Amino acid sequence: MRVPFFKLSFDEREIDQVIRVMRRGYLTQGRETRVLEKEFSRYVGSKYAVAVDACTNGLFLSLKCNGIGRGDIVSIPSLTFASVANVILHCDAKIAWEDKSYVGSAYYLKNNRPFKIVDSAHQIERALYHDYRGALMSFSFYPTKQISSAEGGMICLNDHYAMEWLEKARWHGRKGGGFNYSIEMPGWKMNMTDVQAVIALVQLTKLDDMNRKRRVIVDYYNRELGESVSSLHLYTIQVENRDTFIEYMDRKGINCSVHYYTPLHKQPAYKEFDTCLPTTEYIAKHIVSLPLYPDMTTDEADYVVSAVKEWRNHERKETSK
Repeated sequence: MRVPFFKLSFDEREIDQVIRVMRRGYLTQGRETRVLEKEFSRYVGSKYAVAVDACTNGLFLSLKCNGIGRGDIVSIPSLTFASVANVILHCDAKIAWEDKSYVGSAYYLKNNRPFKIVDSAHQIERALYHDYRGALMSFSFYPTKQISSAEGGMICLNDHYAMEWLEKARWHGRKGGGFNYSIEMPGWKMNMTDVQAVIALVQLTKLDDMNRKRRVIVDYYNRELGESVSSLHLYTIQVENRDTFIEYMDRKGINCSVHYYTPLHKQPAYKEFDTCLPTTEYIAKHIVSLPLYPDMTTDEADYVVSAVKEWRNHERKETSK
């Protein structure tokens, strides 16, 4: 049996909607994007949503909206993707590392400015924004995430003035449509297209069902492996001899992944901020992500569990020698 790390949950509905938009002849940000913003904000429980071309740029715009710049310090976990550190540095701010892991869950980019900023690239759930009320919260629609529009992201928030700023900032600082528009600030080109939006809209209608299916697999993994993972995006465990474990799983036909192999404070791009983070460094040497996707069958999940148990038994025997 072969078990991939993830499978895209696309069907004919996404394809039909893309064809409909293409036949209409208007591909960039338009009415489909506005519908997605309305439906996504309703789903997560925020007043407003601003669609962007990537969660990375959602975080960047959130930082800029919050006035983050030279002299500011933003605290983030080192065990995360490089995009989070990059946008902080592109704002001319400095990074402070947190010695903990939020892999698979939303977390705050801690700063001393008015708005709280949340990276929720790994978590999309109904009414989730209620737990982060008042924040600028960025979501990801990357292919491996809970919903996908190939690329894309969303900023959710409750503040009307921040929403207006973000809407202008994502599209060259532009206000108004048609020929009669004004450029009110030197903005960026970070808007979502209607092609992306219609894919995300179909995915959003399926999200409750996909999350329910993911929860079944997570609960089964937890019960059989003795873990307590809550993430519906990534199922991570810690193992000794992680690289050997991944090779063993690969021989079994099971694809695993690592989030993340090298913590950011040990990456050469951020050597200015290198420090000692013992908890993070330990986790980074042992963490591994098991396959998890909505269409995962009972047989596939059972095969993964059996392989992990077999590995653990082998490790216990080796340790007792």
